[in-house]
Amino acid sequence: MSDLIICDDIVDGNVPTILRELDQSDEHFFSEVAKLAADNWSDGYFGEITFTVGDPYMLVDNVRRRISLANQATLVLVNNVLLIPAETLIEEIGGSILIDDTQQSVTISIDEEVKYVDASPVILNDSIMLPSDIISDKLGFEIKWKPEAQQVTLTRDFQTKRVVLRSSAEVDLMNMGATTVVKGPDQIAVLQFATIQKAKDAYERLSELESIVWVEPDSYVALIE
Repeated sequence: MSDLIICDDIVDGNVPTILRELDQSDEHFFSEVAKLAADNWSDGYFGEITFTVGDPYMLVDNVRRRISLANQATLVLVNNVLLIPAETLIEEIGGSILIDDTQQSVTISIDEEVKYVDASPVILNDSIMLPSDIISDKLGFEIKWKPEAQQVTLTRDFQTKRVVLRSSAEVDLMNMGATTVVKGPDQIAVLQFATIQKAKDAYERLSELESIVWVEPDSYVALIE
């Protein structure tokens, strides 16, 4: 049987509740959760991505990588507007970006969801660039600008299609829109959703229910055979 572990070196060293609360003596539940994680595993998770003005390299969780192998894309600051290499950023989280024929808008596909951005993209060094406010508003990135270092760091607070919870009473979890619900001992349950947005919406709804003892996004599940 696979052992389900949580990478505890991400997000300030916090250990998600699934590791703290899971009753590993319940082999059926443990096996079902492990299979769910394996069937829905994604490499698109990251802690933070940092771009520096004029630097063709970026830091992805402190690993230095070239922004693009095809061009000289870098972070650009123009008239106090940060232009971020959107093509690279979106591909990093498993998405794609397309410019319409008039070059007046872009279509971004992430996590089976399509977002239309009614703004003219900037093409620099053959790379699609978008202003930081659009990256934040449309794609849900938190952006921290460090003017002294000419660096911008991007994080996402929700990167999972899976939610873990514990309730104090019976809750109709199927009404949360999950594609799969795995129930375990002590009112623990793992919910799998079709998209990140649906998981986030359910998480916010569950957080408001008095019968929910705790609920957490489960972003960092890894399988060790």
